[in-house]
Amino acid sequence: MSELTPRQMAILRALRQSNGRAPSSRELAQAVGYAPSSYGDLAPHLQRLEYRGYVKRGSFKFARTLTLTPAGLLAAQGFEVIYWEKP
Repeated sequence: MSELTPRQMAILRALRQSNGRAPSSRELAQAVGYAPSSYGDLAPHLQRLEYRGYVKRGSFKFARTLTLTPAGLLAAQGFEVIYWEKP
């Protein structure tokens, strides 16, 4: 897999440290150093992480459905994920 940016690593770490409850977009933006109202800056990073298989989004009907995949959990812990087959 391609290398993660520092901002993407911060997002994965913030999701890992959320204690089983996905953070709101405002909380996630603050955790990675963006202003609370700057979800527009955060969205492209989330889309890339989802495309690469590090995070998974649930149904758009429900808030806070962003979860780490096994590859995302490994990456958040500092392991380099060389290959991960998406299910």
